[in-house]
Amino acid sequence: MKKLPKKLMTQITQAAEILQALADSLTIEIEAADNFYDSKSEKWQEGPAGDAYVRWKDNISEVANATAELVDQLNSIEEAPESGS
Repeated sequence: MKKLPKKLMTQITQAAEILQALADSLTIEIEAADNFYDSKSEKWQEGPAGDAYVRWKDNISEVANATAELVDQLNSIEEAPESGS
């Protein structure tokens, strides 16, 4: 197998580290959002503000999950198959 250029591997590693930090920060914010939501009254949770908040939090969760998945994909890049047989 052919190795990727060192510069590219360095960029991949740096991107994975930055994205991991983002995923970690998003996870912390999601936990804080859950705590905020849980502290609100049932009336608020079931009303339009609560519904909008859940949609916002779910969107952030999707971004966090996608970011974590991308980090896993970046971390799995090591070598490319050689061209030709």
